[in-house]
Amino acid sequence: MGLYSIAHSLNIRGRILNSLTIGLATKGCEYARTKGGCSMCGFMKYADESISDRQIIDQFEQTLQISDLADIQAIEIYNGGSFLNDNEISLRVRRNLLEKISELREVERVFIESRAEYISLERLEQCRQWMGGKTMEVGIGLESADDHVRNVLIRKNLPEKGFVRAVVEMSRAECDLFVYLLLKPPGLSERQAIEDVVSSALYVFDLARKHGVNARVGLEPVFVCADTALEDMFDKNEYELMNLWNVVEVMRRIHSKGDVYVGLDDEGLSKGRIPYSCDKCYETLVSEITMFNKTQSFSSLDRLDCECRI
Repeated sequence: MGLYSIAHSLNIRGRILNSLTIGLATKGCEYARTKGGCSMCGFMKYADESISDRQIIDQFEQTLQISDLADIQAIEIYNGGSFLNDNEISLRVRRNLLEKISELREVERVFIESRAEYISLERLEQCRQWMGGKTMEVGIGLESADDHVRNVLIRKNLPEKGFVRAVVEMSRAECDLFVYLLLKPPGLSERQAIEDVVSSALYVFDLARKHGVNARVGLEPVFVCADTALEDMFDKNEYELMNLWNVVEVMRRIHSKGDVYVGLDDEGLSKGRIPYSCDKCYETLVSEITMFNKTQSFSSLDRLDCECRI
């Protein structure tokens, strides 16, 4: 079995699709393993450098076997790193997993994620061929359109030209784009974080339109993972989590510009150190944000209020 599998709903350009998310235990992110990784990331907890190709394939096969696939239109594969990096997911594994998905007639879309430097026209076309021409969506962690925020505060090591090159390659391969943007990375105040992520989302939507790519933005409110630089800052009271109402404020400002997905899952890494509002409104806010992810309608959120709202 993989690390986890979750069935949920996606809203893709107005269509609600049932999706199966599969988290695989793999060698993990090579950038984290060799260069320390991003300042807030804790996903190396799930990594196993000794894992074999056969073990990765077995996880995927077993997950499919125990899952109800009768009404699944999309499959999302997460490997705690880059699906297109041969040193994390070998060509043999990529081909095996995607050819298995090609046999699932009801599945229309496949989602994978990768650092921008591993994205090439050749790799994308290979993957699309193996999956039988199904729509492919690739997630890239841009985190911020601001070079200083992205590469100094977050330590992403991603030049803007590298991201733009990846988007161009995706356009040529006729793939869809999903861009992760980080909400309140270390080093930014609440207000600065709001302005940074709003301007970053507008940048992504504009760039995607310029190159004719269907794009979604994934807003990722920061949570605190164990054994990270961010945890050290949090323990020293040098970092404060974002108020959940300000996540809603960001949604208010960008939802009309393109498709938005708000990530609320912490994969069990945060130990409860997540964006919060107050006991009175928190559950309602989470429920309405989850509903927004399914419908892309902001109207219900627009009517909410609470005395804790700042």
